[in-house]
Amino acid sequence: MADRFVMSPGKPGELELLLTMLDEASKFWLEIIEEFDDEAFKKIRDESGRSISKQVVHICAVEDGWINKVVLQGERAFPEMLKAGLDQEYLDDWKWAPASPWSKEKLIEKHKGIRAHTREVLKGLSPGEHLVELRGHKVNLRWILFHLIEHEAYHSGQIQILSEMN
Repeated sequence: MADRFVMSPGKPGELELLLTMLDEASKFWLEIIEEFDDEAFKKIRDESGRSISKQVVHICAVEDGWINKVVLQGERAFPEMLKAGLDQEYLDDWKWAPASPWSKEKLIEKHKGIRAHTREVLKGLSPGEHLVELRGHKVNLRWILFHLIEHEAYHSGQIQILSEMN
C-alpha cells in the first residue's frame, strides 16, 4: 500500500508541484479500489446508477477534456473515455453509462496513460502565464490544474462513499 502522505519527489517549480498534487489526489481513490475485483468495481451501488468504475471513467474523461480541449485548444487525445462514460441511448441528454466497458486493471492503465500525456504536453508551460478563454473569461493553467485537483478530490470522496455501500 502506498503511503499517500509522502509526496512523490519531483523537480522544483510550480507546474511540477501542481502535477504532483494531482497525482496525490489520484492515490486516494487508487488505494480505495485496490480491494475490489472487476465485478465489485462495476457494481451499481445506488439508485442513481453510480458505480465506482463510472466515477473513474469520468475522472479520466474530464482530465482529457480540460487538458486537450481547454488548455491545448485541440481535440481530445482519449475520446474513448468520453464515449465510454456516456450511455449511447441517452447521448443527447448526457446521461452517464452505469459502468466502464474495461476491467479495473485496464482502466487504471488508461488513467496512467492520460496522466503521462498530461505531464508530457504541459512541459514548458507556465501555470501563471498560459491563459486560455473559457466561457467568456480568461483562466490560466494554474486555475485549470487546481480545478482538476478539486475535481479529483470530489470524486475520490464519492468513490469512498460508494465503496462503503452494499
